Amino acid sequence: MAEEKFVHEWAFLDTFREREGRRPAKIHDGIRRAVLAGVPIVSEAAPLGVTGNLRASAHAEFPHTGGAQLVCDVPYAAMVEVGSRPHYVPLQVLRRWVQFKLGIEDEAKSYGVAKAIQAKILREGTRPTWFMKRLLPKLAKIMADEIKHAMDDDGR
Repeated sequence: MAEEKFVHEWAFLDTFREREGRRPAKIHDGIRRAVLAGVPIVSEAAPLGVTGNLRASAHAEFPHTGGAQLVCDVPYAAMVEVGSRPHYVPLQVLRRWVQFKLGIEDEAKSYGVAKAIQAKILREGTRPTWFMKRLLPKLAKIMADEIKHAMDDDGR
């Protein structure tokens, strides 16, 4: 845009107020675009379990109070991210995981491996994956780029 020249102070002040008044909306637009751009990135980074539900749960939320959130909302998402304390996991769930993730189809072998994993989780819990935490620098860059892009589109 060409440089504007103001003849009167009030013309400058009116233009300044009008542009600055659009700033919060433009920042919010940039945040929305960044969160939407982050959904497939988080979905791809989420560990693929037996069902794929964790990956499929990644989505953007835009609360009526404003703001934007990028969430994975299956009940076990937090345990996958930050790990868990020792707890009981049903053997059938672990057998499906062993067959799917480890490729052990034999019933007796998959039962034995699942039983060993069950005992370990009951004794030690699970380790964190930090799949979301590892993405924070990348998502922060996307956020900064989208906000900058939104501000550049502000007619300046």
